[in-house]
Amino acid sequence: MSYVNKSLSTCLNFLVLHLEYVKCKNLSNYKKKGKYYMIITYDNILFYEKDFYEVCFHIFFDDILQIYTCDVSNYIHITLKDQAVTNNIGIKGMNKNVLIKQLSIAYSTFYMFQLNKTIDSIVNFFLHLREKDYSNRYELNCLDLLKEDASNDIEIGKLLDSNKYYINDFFLFYLHQCGYVNKYYYYKDDNNYKKIISYILKYGKNFEIKKKICKNLLIFSNDYKNKYIPLVNSMICFLSFNYYEKNFCLFILSTLINITNNNDELKNRLIELNISTLCNFLILLNDIDITNKIILLYINLCKEQYMCEDFINKGLLIHFLDILFRYYYIDLYIKKQMCINILCIIGHIFNCKKYYIFILNYYNGLLQLAIYIYQTTDFIQFDKLKLIFFFKQISQHSYIIKDKICKHIVPLVIKEIYLYINKDFIYSSLHLINTLTDYKNNCLYLQKVKIFYLFNFIKQLKILDLYQKVEQLENKLKKILNMI
Repeated sequence: MSYVNKSLSTCLNFLVLHLEYVKCKNLSNYKKKGKYYMIITYDNILFYEKDFYEVCFHIFFDDILQIYTCDVSNYIHITLKDQAVTNNIGIKGMNKNVLIKQLSIAYSTFYMFQLNKTIDSIVNFFLHLREKDYSNRYELNCLDLLKEDASNDIEIGKLLDSNKYYINDFFLFYLHQCGYVNKYYYYKDDNNYKKIISYILKYGKNFEIKKKICKNLLIFSNDYKNKYIPLVNSMICFLSFNYYEKNFCLFILSTLINITNNNDELKNRLIELNISTLCNFLILLNDIDITNKIILLYINLCKEQYMCEDFINKGLLIHFLDILFRYYYIDLYIKKQMCINILCIIGHIFNCKKYYIFILNYYNGLLQLAIYIYQTTDFIQFDKLKLIFFFKQISQHSYIIKDKICKHIVPLVIKEIYLYINKDFIYSSLHLINTLTDYKNNCLYLQKVKIFYLFNFIKQLKILDLYQKVEQLENKLKKILNMI
């Protein structure tokens, strides 16, 4: 069928009832057929090899004569009608009972939908779209409301947005997931498939279904971050109304962290949806796991000046600095990690000079605190690149700060470069040293701590971009020392 020929990602989103890695054997000669990824879809069973490049073979439910378990071989046997193009096969998966259950559900569902058009009235009943005050009976044409209108919007969405209607979100979710919507309504706008999920998340009442949606949103968030625009509004709405459900909050915040990474369109959308006010409230819940997720989210959201303005104007900076000064001396992994991430966020804010001056005027001990954190942080357990970034940012407008960082941080940085030989760390450290050399007295100190030996060591690593950076920095340092 035509919809099976879509990309695998589309199949996985809209057609799959079950996915499992199985062994197969040919029942005509009882020889092993091989191992495949078996995908049970709306009307057939597909068998892919590991790379998912193409369908190796498939079985239409219409061709199946019988499905039963064989106690002798422990395989599930599928016998086919005479007109089938495939031989009878045996299938063995992780759990025989689960697999036979999934095959039976798919098989019976297929035949149920093939009965006749009266099934539409049954589906309309189960969807049960009706007004909240129960003044009228349920909508008899609910399926028609799932179609696109002239403006390519789903009509059912307008009713739900009015906040006057209920719908059976459990049935709508599984109608969507089994491929029924995809089979009968070929939406011109692909976002309409996602809008159905968005409506369930925003207006649904079944928390088990919402939990499934939240988990799936998180699973796909790294690979499909550009596909989440239609869902963001519902995610924020869901988060604001279900803040007391910790696991749901963590799912949604983790998803937001993934999808905002290098995605300016989504960042702007979150700011438009007033994410900072919501995060301000969530921090007041005083839950360390939720606060940690919010801090990670703002590493992504504070990389541009206009984003920093929203962060500061909504009061989040004060909350974050309060957390930093409360936790910096506590040697627990999550609290130390939170402090490092907050310093990274402040480093981004320092790109704007007016905020740089404001923070250093009102938080005098910030540099000493950061130096303490760096000196007490284990290189292997934590990402010190974020701290190096902070020191580079805080030193850019002050010679006094440059001098303190050079004397208290650089000797330890040199030692760590020798010990751990981490390319990214070395490159960031060279950027920091380059900033510090803008103050001439630091050049004399760097010569005193034998920085040129370090340069020779880095050159011997024979990594091109490091070699070029060292050459550039070495020439700059020699030129300044000659002038002195």
